[in-house]
Amino acid sequence: MNKIKLIIILLIYLFSLQSKGQNLSNRKLIKIVRNAPDSIGYFASDIADYFKTKTENSKELVLLFSYWIDQNISYDVEKYLNDDKTYTTIWDTLETKETMCQGFSELFSELCFWADIESEIIKGYAKGFGFNGKPLKDTNHIWNAVLINNKWKLVDITWAVGFVNIRKGKFVFNKRFRKQYIFAKPDDLIITHLPVKSKWQLSNNPITFNEFFSEVHEKKRQSVINHSIRSIRYFK
Repeated sequence: MNKIKLIIILLIYLFSLQSKGQNLSNRKLIKIVRNAPDSIGYFASDIADYFKTKTENSKELVLLFSYWIDQNISYDVEKYLNDDKTYTTIWDTLETKETMCQGFSELFSELCFWADIESEIIKGYAKGFGFNGKPLKDTNHIWNAVLINNKWKLVDITWAVGFVNIRKGKFVFNKRFRKQYIFAKPDDLIITHLPVKSKWQLSNNPITFNEFFSEVHEKKRQSVINHSIRSIRYFK
């Protein structure tokens, strides 16, 4: 009888380990976000705590945070057009449901903080919406890095949630989630993003400021755009 009990306990334990090791599909993650109550959306700690009840997997939590931001926060086109550099707090972002890259990045980082996921805010240059091919005098973008399974991964939540373009003579924000900017490949992101600190290129062969804004590098960027399924206009 004791042997039978031990076998049952062992089977239950092994099953629980297997269940924890199973990854949730993107469809399930998106469903979790869509079913999340509106009441969690006022404090970053509440958002993180809610999703922590759904998974203990850090990578899945980052995806849940990204999907939640995509569903709930929009890019502030008016502020961008007015060149409004007023600092936006995380509270402001959650209250107005609009922000720019600084607000997106800080909200994402705050969610990671409450989920005990190490993250970094990265400041740098981005060849985004309105880029004219000339070297930028100042940094114009902010994105993130997250530590997943002891490896740094790059995340640009701003570019992930959509993009700005011109429609009928007006600047509009297009909500279209682009997952390639969540855990972005360093070799892909360096085509449009240059961090101030070269270590965040996550490359054994980091490029310089002059190389990033060189004619050769610009041709590479144009080539990537031209070979896309559709032409996408990025924004800062």
